[in-house]
Amino acid sequence: MNDEIMGVLTGMLIGIMAGLLIHAWIQRGRRRQGIPAHDYDERQDQITLTAEHLAFRVMLWLCFIDIIVECISVPIQPAVMVFLTAMIGVAVSVGYRILHGSYFHLHGHPKRFMWFIGVIGLVNLVIFMDHFRTGDFFYKGQLSFIATANGIVLIPFVTVLITAWLSQKREDEEA
Repeated sequence: MNDEIMGVLTGMLIGIMAGLLIHAWIQRGRRRQGIPAHDYDERQDQITLTAEHLAFRVMLWLCFIDIIVECISVPIQPAVMVFLTAMIGVAVSVGYRILHGSYFHLHGHPKRFMWFIGVIGLVNLVIFMDHFRTGDFFYKGQLSFIATANGIVLIPFVTVLITAWLSQKREDEEA
């Protein structure tokens, strides 16, 4: 395994660990305040189930497209297509839940969440733009996973940010 791939994997691991630590810190604060970890009503549970089925169908369709792309030899590393498929599925699922009012639990803080998502998206955008600036999008004649991963991660982050903002705006107008 070359140094660049090890660097990307290390960065991903650090990001996952940071996310888990932040999640644990938030959950600890919630427990201290006496707020349940997941406080959803029945309607939210049903919409969440529908969103999961929808995301699963999208992922199956995109896997089919991935197979077609592989069969016609498009110069893209397979990891790019697999990761793209997963991120589009996540974007569809979360976007559907937000638009139908079932993503945030009853005691959630959507504006704080949008700031958090915006910061993470901005970090990924900066890394993606650095790859764009250096021009290392291709490796051995194929679109590189390392160069495109941060750009692909932007798909669900931008989707979540926009849908959460639209949902919040709609709620503010109704109030």
